Amino acid sequence: MVVKDEEGVGEEIAEELRRRGEEVIEVGRGEDASEELKKEAERGGVIDELVHCLSITANDDPRTGIDAVSDAQYNGCYSVHLIARTLAAEGISNPMQLTVITNQTLEVESGDVARAEKATILGPCKVIPQEIPNISCRCIDIVVPGSRDVQGSMLIERLVDEITASSSDTVIAHRGNKRWVQSYEPARLERESKVVRPLRENGVYLITGGLGGVGLLLAEYLARALSARLVLVGRSALPDRGEWENWLATHGEDVVSLRIRKVQELEELGTEIMLAGADVANEDQMRSVISQAEARFGQINGVLHAAGVTIGPSLFTPITELGPEEYEQQFGPKVYGVYVLEKLLAGKEIDFCLLFSSNASVLGGL
Repeated sequence: MVVKDEEGVGEEIAEELRRRGEEVIEVGRGEDASEELKKEAERGGVIDELVHCLSITANDDPRTGIDAVSDAQYNGCYSVHLIARTLAAEGISNPMQLTVITNQTLEVESGDVARAEKATILGPCKVIPQEIPNISCRCIDIVVPGSRDVQGSMLIERLVDEITASSSDTVIAHRGNKRWVQSYEPARLERESKVVRPLRENGVYLITGGLGGVGLLLAEYLARALSARLVLVGRSALPDRGEWENWLATHGEDVVSLRIRKVQELEELGTEIMLAGADVANEDQMRSVISQAEARFGQINGVLHAAGVTIGPSLFTPITELGPEEYEQQFGPKVYGVYVLEKLLAGKEIDFCLLFSSNASVLGGL
């Protein structure tokens, strides 16, 4: 089965597969691949290979930033996930290879244009085989040829070679006549290495997710090591300071009490702390936080983006029970929040903006 794109890559792949004697079902952009899978399951048909090309877009697509995020998810991440969910729900247990072909997802060569909103498609590609053992999954990133010349024909042939071959490579890129495979190598940070962006004594650091476990750990280090002035941003604000004593006396050791005590502990070290209740994905709220921080402390020296959703239905939920709503809960701080920070920090002379993530973005995981 080939889920086709608007640029014609999927259609050419289907034609080449037929030339090689394969039986191919084509599913167009307006059709529902999951419905076709259900029909095949009902009539006992066996699909060995599923090729997903729907996330391939024109090289000169003018949409950027948040405006481009929604379509990228529905044609990419959500679409691939829905296919896997359907396969699991229908009890399709024959070995199947799911090949996801994308463009502008990976930055491999210096001239590559990478669109960050497409990178989310790698998430389901990593997790699907971990949850549904009969499905192997890989992502192949290409540059869509401007015209269907010899180079374009050779690309289609190489893609069909990939589709029909057995390979353990999971993240692949084709550039010209080269085939690249993603891998990881350890990198040592030597103590004697030159510090490129030194942390500042008494510097001003804004931490999103500042009242979470990671955020407070970072805050404690900056407070103890540098006497830093801190702006701790969290979606759930703490009670007003005048209410802290009563809260601690009446609520025991709940999460809010633990956070209050931690802030008090840091302030006892002499650290100045500004607490701000704001959603990092809300541009107006974050603009207000940054303005207040600058009015109180002056220039912000660094931003540590540790905000993330760590409780609720978007975590530890199997593929069969996930949908766009759960994805969007995770994308709030991790995707939309980054775009907000990019916009609001533009033109400001900060030393760095450091992004934190779970290693699940590399390793996957159930």
